[in-house]
Amino acid sequence: MGKTVMLGTAHDTSREHGWAVISETATDGFMGRIGESMRQLAEELGDGPQRRRITSVSAAGFSLTTQLPPERQVAWRSIAVELLTLLQARSTGLVITVDEIHAADRAELAQLAAAPSPADDEEPTLSFRLCG
Repeated sequence: MGKTVMLGTAHDTSREHGWAVISETATDGFMGRIGESMRQLAEELGDGPQRRRITSVSAAGFSLTTQLPPERQVAWRSIAVELLTLLQARSTGLVITVDEIHAADRAELAQLAAAPSPADDEEPTLSFRLCG
């Protein structure tokens, strides 16, 4: 059985147990893609994406002014904490798999290694599966 097949089996098992799964290959920008996947999951589990907001209303001549939300830059640690909190409230967690890790950029690996960890008295809600 090859490593990619083993990762696929890990995905299936994790999903069967109710865990969210993010799967990536360690090509350039993989951490940004993981961050974007986490943001999308957090939006699905939380209040949804930010929407246009009304900033002013006029009554007589009818006028409505709206504003789009600022561009959201994916911040790995903050979005991870937000997502893990949402998942933990559902008694589940997140599995991140990265294939071809031998080709990963060291700076991106350092970001991955800095993942938030649960408090000592909490069950782990984040699991990594890495294959080279």
